[in-house]
Amino acid sequence: MPLRTVAVIMWIVAALAVVVLAWRLLDAPTAAAAHPAAGERLTPWQALGVLFRSPTALLLTAGFTAIVFVNNAYVVWAPVFLQERFGLSLTRAGGYAMFYHHLAALLGILLGGWLSDRLAVLRPVFRLQLMAAALLLGMPVLFALGRADSLVLACGAMAGFGLFRGLYEANTHAALFEVIAPRHRASAVGIMTMLAFLVGSSSPWLLGHLRETQPVGLGLGLGFSSLAGAYLLGGLAVGTAALFTFHRDRYLEENACT
Repeated sequence: MPLRTVAVIMWIVAALAVVVLAWRLLDAPTAAAAHPAAGERLTPWQALGVLFRSPTALLLTAGFTAIVFVNNAYVVWAPVFLQERFGLSLTRAGGYAMFYHHLAALLGILLGGWLSDRLAVLRPVFRLQLMAAALLLGMPVLFALGRADSLVLACGAMAGFGLFRGLYEANTHAALFEVIAPRHRASAVGIMTMLAFLVGSSSPWLLGHLRETQPVGLGLGLGFSSLAGAYLLGGLAVGTAALFTFHRDRYLEENACT
């Protein structure tokens, strides 16, 4: 199936998913008891507005979009990249691409969750600071992956990329919930996910285009190095939220009855 067709299908699936999420995901019953208005149904347009009324939520969506954009390209093309660059079988290349990356991502998730859950109690903005740092530190690792001239360096770069991805993703929803009222959180997650995957679904096609238009073995390397730009933009977005908007947008539980 052509990659362009795959991208179109992913766009359609993502759009359908947000409709289902907006109508079907419900908050816990205790939220409705605490807040009389919590039982009100939101239309899809109202759910969209929940996210767009919070600058911090939008900036976090930009960061998550960078994560999804890079992840989609990596999952589709990393095995082919290793096969072409280092002459591996596709089976072996797929094993390397998934094992080192996801093992390090698991460690990053465990570490990121452990750190944030402890330090955010005293410094709530820490989650966003860690997420911004993870994206910015992941940027040179992605660039190095595309330029790697040995399998050892490539595996190290894939592991580093996984570690920083894990540090970010451990806080994806917790950070969003810091600026969204409980009764709107399911809707906000659905909209954020939909927007991220609408944009992120284009990255496999873009890398495929580079592979077809550049000399054999060079296009995917250029593509992976270029993905560092997505992490730079995402890191700047989340960093901006940490510096300028988070303290104003933060949802305080004591505001629940106001």
